Amino acid sequence: MSALRACCLGTITLLAHMGCDREVRAPGPKPVGSRTLELAGPSDAPLVTELWYPAAAGARELNFVSQGGFLARSARDAPFDVARPAPWVVLSHARNSTRFDLLWLAEALASRGYVVAAVDHLAVRPQQDPLQQRVDELQAVAAALPQLPEVGRNLDPQALHLAGFSLGGAAVLRWVGQRGGVRRVVALAPGSGERFSPANLQRVGAPVLIV
Repeated sequence: MSALRACCLGTITLLAHMGCDREVRAPGPKPVGSRTLELAGPSDAPLVTELWYPAAAGARELNFVSQGGFLARSARDAPFDVARPAPWVVLSHARNSTRFDLLWLAEALASRGYVVAAVDHLAVRPQQDPLQQRVDELQAVAAALPQLPEVGRNLDPQALHLAGFSLGGAAVLRWVGQRGGVRRVVALAPGSGERFSPANLQRVGAPVLIV
């Protein structure tokens, strides 16, 4: 199998759940746990982050309406059920949205064994590039999660993935153009007109899917 084909297959496997097919949208075999974290960020304000993950067998999932009016289903603060360190995904929402913007994707991935984190991006600070501020916040979340004992021991350090929608899609593209350490990247309708420079393209070592 060629390297290009392997990259494409791996990316499709990661986020095949993003289609509208009824079977794809159906939950996976694992109950979904969720919890809310406050993580240190690049500014004085904490980064409120939602975490979804495979929950222990027997965890009681409940339906509830999340911030933003999204219908959610998970077992709040349930214990983890990860047989070995799991792949993990950091999500970035659209402009003027919240960490629940990609709730449907987070729950689908968690029910299939992924640990998923979505941050509430902060208001843009004065004199700050809005896109770079997002990148800095995402990187702060990715750095903080492995340091949390219950969370970190369930994460595979070699299996960090990124996904974002609209301005969030542009943010994950900028991240992968600046630094490595990411397994795969998915950008959904990336906004802001961000473009890769030739220098940035040379540093992209992960497969990138733009939808």
